[in-house]
Amino acid sequence: MAQGIFIEALCTAELVFTIIMLAKEKHRATFIAPVGIGLALFIGELVAVYYTGGSLNPARSFGPAAVAHSFQGNHWIYWLGPFIGSLLATFFYWLFKLLEYEMANPGQDGDVDNDPTQNPEHEIAQIVEERQIEVEEIQAIEEEGGFDVLTERSAPPSVLGSDGVIGMAVDGVMAGDEVHVHRVRSGEPDLEAQLPATGGIVGGELKAKSSQ
Repeated sequence: MAQGIFIEALCTAELVFTIIMLAKEKHRATFIAPVGIGLALFIGELVAVYYTGGSLNPARSFGPAAVAHSFQGNHWIYWLGPFIGSLLATFFYWLFKLLEYEMANPGQDGDVDNDPTQNPEHEIAQIVEERQIEVEEIQAIEEEGGFDVLTERSAPPSVLGSDGVIGMAVDGVMAGDEVHVHRVRSGEPDLEAQLPATGGIVGGELKAKSSQ
């Protein structure tokens, strides 16, 4: 049974992968995809027909069994084998797309719409363009002296020292002093800045300072 599952899975994977690459992936030879798919099926049948009958499709096994009202004990092989083969073909297709196989020899057999070298809207073409922009930005930074120089220019030294808040300068604050920093939304009153002249914040509102 294990041999039967292996043969059905292998031949199904070969057939499904051929269908995906010839019919799903568009190119100049898409119109003759049925020829390649037929040849793939022929090769799969040559390998499997002697051992398992070469089903490669659960429907092909289920149909005759349903009509004859005869489901043998090994009928499940013709379901599990093609299912595993389909998953295997899908994995290889995902792997090829992940490795960007289109860019191995761009422009060889792709049509205008599906050729990354001719269609700027193609997914791969956009990825290549984004990478090129990133490379140019890095090169420009290196020409300016590198990332260290860029950081020094964009963030001047803080009076709080190397461990202080970058870019923050406060009169009267020396290195090592403890500083409380808070944010205030645009248009809202800075309640904490008014604390010295008030009795503090109670329930989110400023209270008048008691005279004692």
